[in-house]
Amino acid sequence: MSHHKNITELIGYWSDKKAGFKAPLRAAIYPGDFLAVLPQILIVGRQAKGTYPVRLAGGFVDLTLGRSPHGQNLLDLFDANSRTIISGLIDNSRVQVEPCVLSAQGQTKKGSERHYQLMLAPLTGPSGLSDRFLCLLQPMTVQFEGDDIRIGGLTLSHADRTAYRPAAFPALVTDNGRHVA
Repeated sequence: MSHHKNITELIGYWSDKKAGFKAPLRAAIYPGDFLAVLPQILIVGRQAKGTYPVRLAGGFVDLTLGRSPHGQNLLDLFDANSRTIISGLIDNSRVQVEPCVLSAQGQTKKGSERHYQLMLAPLTGPSGLSDRFLCLLQPMTVQFEGDDIRIGGLTLSHADRTAYRPAAFPALVTDNGRHVA
């Protein structure tokens, strides 16, 4: 799956903030660094497996859903068949310390189909655990001013768990007792 330019750039930003094998600190993420996509951003928490409350949501997200998702479980934005898969992907993302990108579709009240990519990248919260996520809801369908963009819910159509893979470390070999790459 090819990712939208905004998702690729935000993954790059996230990886620059990453601390070795640990997810970036939530406090290290400065919203002013990605003003162009700020209306599409969500910050999601993790209380337990399957419980991911939306802590912050940008204006585009509110317009798309027709309401503020603040305090709502992220999984509730998706249909019942997609929730178990997404929950597993979110928890895998925490353990692997890498973003994942979901493709989803929804329908407006007028019946128009809308396509989105949703990037989820783990963040380290105050507890020292990956219990926050930086998310970007990227529309893939052209939307016009005055167009009905409100959707009733999302259906997962594809997931990419390999959105980000750190470069492989060079293998070390021994040459006369010295380690060389």
